[in-house]
Amino acid sequence: MKRILLGCLSALAFVCGLQAQSLDIYVNGTLMQEGDTLTITRATVEGNAMLRAFTIFKNTGETAVTLKGTKVPSLPEGVHDGWCIWQDCKTLNEITSDYELEAGKMFEGSGEYLDITPAGYVGKDICITYTFSTVEKPDETLTFTLQWELGKPEGAAINMTVDGQEVTQSKFIKIERPTEATKMLHVEMTFENTGSEAVKMVAERAKFLAPGTSTDWCLFGACLTQDRIVGMEPLEPGLTESTDMSPQYLEYTPKGYVGESVVYYSFYAQEDPFNRTDFVVRWVTTGSANENAAEALQTAVYPNPAVETARLTWEAVEGAVVLNVRSVSGQLLYSRSVEGMTEAEINVAGFTPGMYFYTLERQGERLGSGKLLVR
Repeated sequence: MKRILLGCLSALAFVCGLQAQSLDIYVNGTLMQEGDTLTITRATVEGNAMLRAFTIFKNTGETAVTLKGTKVPSLPEGVHDGWCIWQDCKTLNEITSDYELEAGKMFEGSGEYLDITPAGYVGKDICITYTFSTVEKPDETLTFTLQWELGKPEGAAINMTVDGQEVTQSKFIKIERPTEATKMLHVEMTFENTGSEAVKMVAERAKFLAPGTSTDWCLFGACLTQDRIVGMEPLEPGLTESTDMSPQYLEYTPKGYVGESVVYYSFYAQEDPFNRTDFVVRWVTTGSANENAAEALQTAVYPNPAVETARLTWEAVEGAVVLNVRSVSGQLLYSRSVEGMTEAEINVAGFTPGMYFYTLERQGERLGSGKLLVR
């Protein structure tokens, strides 16, 4: 026990450089500061199932950076840890990104996480200290610690669905809809108590929204904008909370925005805070009702497939036009202003071979789009 606690306290005593000048890191929606220890409370799981803490890395500087990370785990026997960050999943204690993170951009949520495999272990002796920096500024570091507190589930088991999909621990849900100027987009949820005791449900969230957009939810008999909702009435065993009189849904209002926003959710019974279900919803809005007119702008890309560089061309158009390139999963990999331009060259040497989508957008309106293949 002493070895574990000393490992956790070492993060608090570690004096590092100029955090927050060029890198923000969020873990399960919490912005980490130098020396922080974040306790993550979860129910243990049998076998090789992983528990995850979703992570966001945001470049707050003015130039592109290449991220680096090291970790020092203090683990009980039989427990394993790893991470899946910067599109790379490894158990190594040191990892460097294969991609530059552009200024103002971030690696987002669904595919970025820190994990452990408790293999049934129960207790507080899982402690992992992380230090993150960049290749360009190795002395500018951020060190923090995750303290995993694991117990056995005691309350009711709650089955949930979102947009017709069953929700499991650490699930990533992508919801793609056409945007409209004022209409709210919403997806239905259900909650089924499969246990033997009545429970009061709790919901928490952390939001990473595109400028101008907003999100809301209506759960457990309450429709609120707060980031935490506690059920007004207990959910009885064998009952499902989703009726016309008590609707359950998540909302997103894109207000014409084309692109994506990320929301982290955590649901649990108030009587059993260990047995949480965490998942991520990525809202992706793809175009407006005037989509046919927007697609009239002619674009071209050469060479296609591309190996090192790709040159995009398009018809002249007025206004503040932005060129974006996204992966098939919706991750924004490239963005730049092309106002007054009719062509641009993109360096794709660092892209993973595969298909990508590019769009030309003006104040949330998609003017033109196409596919880009990378070998």
